[in-house]
Amino acid sequence: MKQKVSSILSQRNKGEERIIAHIDMNSYFATVEQQARPSLRGKPIGVSGKNDSRSIVAAASIEAKKRGVKTAMSIPMARRLCPEIIIVPGDPSKYEFVTKKFIKIFINYTPEVEIFSVDEAFLDLSHLNYQEAGKVAQKIKQRIKQEIGEWITCSVGIGPNKMVAKLASDKQKPDGLIIVRPKEVKKFMKTIKLTDICGIASRIERRLNMLGIKTTRELANFSEKILIYEFGLYGHLLKMWGRGEDPSLIIPYYLEEKPRSIGHSYTLPKDTYDPREIKRYLYLISDKVGRRARKQKFSGRVISLYIRFYDFTGFYKPKTIQYPVSDSYEIYKICCIILNSIKKDKAVRMIGVSLSGLIKTENTTRSLIPLRQKIEKSLSACDKINNRYGEMMITRAEFLPALARGRDRNFGLKERVGGFLNKEDLEIK
Repeated sequence: MKQKVSSILSQRNKGEERIIAHIDMNSYFATVEQQARPSLRGKPIGVSGKNDSRSIVAAASIEAKKRGVKTAMSIPMARRLCPEIIIVPGDPSKYEFVTKKFIKIFINYTPEVEIFSVDEAFLDLSHLNYQEAGKVAQKIKQRIKQEIGEWITCSVGIGPNKMVAKLASDKQKPDGLIIVRPKEVKKFMKTIKLTDICGIASRIERRLNMLGIKTTRELANFSEKILIYEFGLYGHLLKMWGRGEDPSLIIPYYLEEKPRSIGHSYTLPKDTYDPREIKRYLYLISDKVGRRARKQKFSGRVISLYIRFYDFTGFYKPKTIQYPVSDSYEIYKICCIILNSIKKDKAVRMIGVSLSGLIKTENTTRSLIPLRQKIEKSLSACDKINNRYGEMMITRAEFLPALARGRDRNFGLKERVGGFLNKEDLEIK
């Protein structure tokens, strides 16, 4: 598969002067909530899994950002900066639905669309010139407002490569459009901080600072040999990024490879030593992973458990089993085996579960064992019911106490697949 993707992409991009657009939805989760609920429009809101002192703001509205609220900020800090902020529970199924809507709009203008995350994408517009690409960007912005909702906006950056396009889209928010032509790249890069570049985090920045590099201009002019000596082959990339160059190609959505893992983590409402409490939440997390795997038609042979303790130390251990699974209860049982091997002398703060070593369930033969066939049928029936009426509408009785305590949006217990299709849920013109 990798060779096939590489071959197709190399042929597609060979000898072309590329024109890449990066489209980034503004304050995405928050603006989707404001579009869905008119009473929230124009007000500072924060989207979060829970409304308590241990949770963070997953997304802040434009109004909240103006008051200093940022993504990943704790809710108590957000309230200190903006006392009137409204904390709204997140609804993943809603955002997934809207994402599919705007991706369909993008595909109308080019099939070369790379879905970079739930709220951003790259478009290859190399078949156009820069003026035409700008007009396409304007049409896309208009269609998003007309077909999805006027409260949902996006910022667009257009440039000769993915990095410059992404940096340009970040320059003018919200609802901006910036075009950086090849001859303007050098001047544009002078306005960019090192940490603005995707791939240069604070740790890399500190190492660059120790070499005397504090700006992109200094990075562009620095010795490549020294960068490679210090960073290995990554030093070659750093040198190119400083010059505003990026060789990475657009990988269209239809050529994307399967995910390497499917996982979910959860911070408990309070730190606990209680093994029964821990196992109840462990099942909720395992069920989330299992349902995601079944929805995407994957099974996996490697189950991993991550535990974070009250002092922020952690424990991680994967376990490989003989056959691939997607049954939530089987995932849970393996996690319990791993959990029992941990020395339990610290209170648990967070639990994470992941499934890897994935294979497509469609490519495997259904079990010939009658009991296994019954389990597969019951899982399919439960998934259909939970998809329609909300997660955990059907679950094992032994885990009902955790369900009662854990009914929050981090687990998506009230998610409805396709629930955003109703006019009363979202005003789509």
